[in-house]
Order: sequence, then structure tokens, then C-alpha cells
Amino acid sequence: MRLRIPTTWLWASAAALLVALLLSLAFLQFRWIDAVTVAERERMQAHLRAASGRLTQEFDHEVMRACMTFLVAPFEWREGHWRDVAEHARVWRQTAAFPNLIRRVYVINVEANGTATLHRHHEGDPALAEAKWEERFESIRARITTATSQGGLPVQWRIDAAIPALVLFVSDTGSRQGEPGMGHEKGAVILELDEDHLRRTLLPALVSKHLAVSAELDYQVEVRTSDTGRLIFPSPAAHEPGAGKPDLELPFFALRPEEAGRFAPMAAFEASGPGRRGQGQPKGRGPRADRPSFRGRGLAAQSVQGGGEGHWRLAVRHRAGSLEAAVEGLRKRNLALGFAMLLLLGASVLLIFTLTRRTQKLARAHSEFLAGISHELLTPLAVIRSAADNLADGVAVSSERAQQYGEIIRKQSRRLSEMVQDALGFAVAQSVARERFREVNVADVVRRAVETCRPAIAEAGIEFVQQVEPDLPAIPGDATALSHMLRNLIMNGVQYGGSGGYLALKVKRARTKSGDAVEITVEDKGGGIAPGELQRIFEPFFRGQGAAQMRLHGTGLGLSLVKRIAGDHRGTVSVESQRPGGTVFTVRLPAAGAA
Repeated sequence: MRLRIPTTWLWASAAALLVALLLSLAFLQFRWIDAVTVAERERMQAHLRAASGRLTQEFDHEVMRACMTFLVAPFEWREGHWRDVAEHARVWRQTAAFPNLIRRVYVINVEANGTATLHRHHEGDPALAEAKWEERFESIRARITTATSQGGLPVQWRIDAAIPALVLFVSDTGSRQGEPGMGHEKGAVILELDEDHLRRTLLPALVSKHLAVSAELDYQVEVRTSDTGRLIFPSPAAHEPGAGKPDLELPFFALRPEEAGRFAPMAAFEASGPGRRGQGQPKGRGPRADRPSFRGRGLAAQSVQGGGEGHWRLAVRHRAGSLEAAVEGLRKRNLALGFAMLLLLGASVLLIFTLTRRTQKLARAHSEFLAGISHELLTPLAVIRSAADNLADGVAVSSERAQQYGEIIRKQSRRLSEMVQDALGFAVAQSVARERFREVNVADVVRRAVETCRPAIAEAGIEFVQQVEPDLPAIPGDATALSHMLRNLIMNGVQYGGSGGYLALKVKRARTKSGDAVEITVEDKGGGIAPGELQRIFEPFFRGQGAAQMRLHGTGLGLSLVKRIAGDHRGTVSVESQRPGGTVFTVRLPAAGAA
């Protein structure tokens, strides 16, 4: 004998397996999202370091480009070529990516008698104009005028972050063979940077180029001086109150000796033009054979000395507050999305499980209905056939006997008609469309239904009470469907509540939150409905235990049609029952014009 496993156990096992699978997927997804988050954090940190490094490097490249463009050799300075600043400025304007980086060019020259004079270059004017000393240049002037005999390089660039400016100090070593010796500064070139241009154009362009992944800036950026912390450039919302610690800080605005050779061909010493070596050079100008050969890359390399991390600091912070916050937000979104997908998967499977169970239940109900309807149809047909055969065979020899057979045929035919009407009513309820609704007179619907049920009421021998309130509001709906609904309620009361000998139909106006309504009540004094069956009496094909015990015929569609038709008309149906004591069905239908 083959072991049969209960269906309930199979479904329970399948549900447990599904839950275990979903939990396993959730755990694996959690681990995978954590791993992805770590990788994303490392990627974002690496990208930030690389992008910020490129930004600071490009800025320092522009600084080195300026230094090499305005580089002047010591012997050129001594021979008066420091006055040819216009040529340096022309080369700068033609080669620089941001020519407005330099706001003004000044030259300090030390005369033979030790007097230091300040000169300023005006754009478009090849000659320098003498200018008054400014307080911000006092430290440069003091360095030139007080240094008399100290060893040093012939040319050297320095950064004055307070101005801010690039300063080239030029000295004469005093050696005729190029060997380092004792000397003194002969002058200086001051390249004053345009801080407003830096703030409005250059730094925003570099930030947008290197740190804007999308159309919106992904990072908040600040540039401050390294010594005093003075704010040079803030990106939008970069210095809001409560801003957290930067994700990355990098020093920049420094001279890079390793980059000097890259821009050496731009050095003024190598450029041709008025007052320079090459074509058109006036006689007596240019380097002399008895002077050191500071030329090209050698001169560029000597003019820049390393040391120091940078006069400015770049502070970068993610717009989410920090990289950690951004990554954590991404992690939470991924987790939310992942678990939402798992919940959707679980809900889908649960829905499939529920629909499958309902389909099985409906299939079982259909099978029971077919079995029941077959029996219900065959029984009256067999009685009608038997009575008809007796009449045809002449068994009924008397008129009384023939009348008995005729009554049997009429009664069984009525049963068949009721079953056919239930089936047709079920089909009608499936096809009710609100767009075909018309305003229906409730009194007419009640009258039609009562007339249809009158023979059954009289045959049952019960007291029937009908109370219809006058001037009832019209109902938007289908008159045929409403009449069928009311007929089913009355016949249900006749069939199941007839033992009490009383049936009442009451129709009155009611008031609801949505407006006027019509309330229909069908009350009987029968045996009532078992409490366990109250929740199922509106299910299609359901028939209670009392129907089987009392051997009452039916299809189990009557009350389900009542609920379906009431719902299609935006109404409700409720039931109250006591055992014994009877049952009360109440239907409320919104009147025309109700919300």
C-alpha cells in the first residue's frame, strides 16, 4: 500500500523551504553588498586622491610655467635686460593656459650706489614705469638691500604667500669662471598673482575639471593658506556651519624642481626677440664669454629649490558630509533595494501560493457544484419522467390521479426553473457593467421579486410581511440583477427560515456618510445559521450542514450572488443570526446622487 502524504504537509514543507531559501539569499546579499561597499569606498578614496593630486599638480604646473617664462639670467640683469619685461609678458600671454593668473609684474633693481628702485610693467607698454614703494614689498626690499656678502645661487625663485606673488631673486656671484663665490642680490622680479581670478576662474575650472564626476559637483572644496588658514577659495556650501572633517587635505602652491626642465624652453633666456640672443640682437647685448654659462635647462634647474610642502592647502569633502557617509548611504540604498527585491520575490511566491490554494479550492467547489447540480437536476427530471410515463401509459385512470401527476410535474418543473435561474443569475452577476446602469425604482424591483416568490411563499404556508416605505429614492443599477438579488434573499428565507412560520421584507430610506441610501431587510424566525458558517455563507457553491441534514435542495449560489450584485452596485450586505431565533439579512444600496 503506497503511503499518501497529506497535501497540507506538502504545502507546509514547500513554505518552509521557501522561507529558508529567502533567508539564505538575504544573508548572501547582505555579505555581497558589504563587500561591494568596501570596494566602492576604496575606489572613491583612490579616485579622490588621484583627482586631487592632478588638480594640485596642474596648478603648480602653471606656477612653474610662470617662473620659467619670466626667468632672467644674472649677466642679463647686470647688462640692463631686466627692463625687457614686456617680452616675457608677451610670451606668457601666448603660452599660458590661464594668462590672467598674473595680475601685475614689478621689478626691483639695485643701482650701483645701493639704491633700490621699484618699477611696474603696464600691458602694451614695452618700457617699465618707476613706481612708488608699496608696504607689501618691504620684506622683499629688505632682503635685497640688507644682504651684502653671502654665498648664494645666482637666481632663485621664492613664493611670497602673503601678497601672493612669485619672486625671482637675482644676484651676481662675482666669479668670472662661474664658480660660486661671495656676492649680493642685484634685484628681483615680482609676479603678483590675481587672487580674484584665482577665486572666480582658475580654481573653479580646475575643481570642475578634476572633481566633478557629474553635472553637479560631487565634492565640497576649500583652499586656505597653510600658515594662517585664510580662506582663498570655497566651493558652494563648502564652509557651511557644522561641516565635518575633510576627506583629504593636500598641500600645493609650491615650486617643483623636478618640473623645471619641462618648462625650460620657455625661459626668457632662451627666447628670441629684442634684447635677447638670436636674430635682431643689438650689438653689445647678450652673454659675454667671460661670464658663467647659465643657459637653458641648467639655469632653470638652478633657479628652483625644493623644500616645503606648499603655501596653500586643498581640503576636499564629499557633499554627503564625508566619503564614509556617502558610501554608507550607498550601502543603505543597495540594502533597501536588495531586500525590497527579496520581499517582492517572497510576496510573489506567496501570492502564487495563495492563488494556487484558491484555485484548488475553487476547482473543488466547482467539482462539488457539478456533482450537486447533476443530482439536483436528475432528481426532478426523474420524477417528471416517471409521472409523464404513467400518464402516457394510462396508469392514471381517474381525474384525481391525473391531477396528482400534474401537480408533481409542476412542482419539479419549478425546482428546475429555480436552479436554471440561479445559474443564469450567476452569469448575469459576472457581466454587470456600471456604465449600463440606469436609475431604478426600488418599489418596482420589490414588486417583481415578490410576485416571482409568491407561489413558493404560499406553498410553504408561512406568514409574509411586506413593508415598503413610500417615496424611496431611485437607485442607479441594473433592475434585472437587483430583482434577482432580492428574489434570492426571499427564497433563502422561505427555504431555510420557513420552519419559523414567519418572513418579513422591509424596505426603507437610510442615511449614510456618503448620502442617502435604500436599506432592504429580510428577516425570518427559523433555526438560524451556525456561528462557524457565518463567514462562509457568501462563498460560491457553499452549503451549510443544515441544508444537508434538512435535505434541502439548492446550488449554493444564491447568497454569493446577493453579495456580488450588492457590491457591483456599491452596496453592502450583512447578516445577523441566532440559534434558534432566526436570521436577518440587510442590504444597503446608495441612492442616485450619493458620493
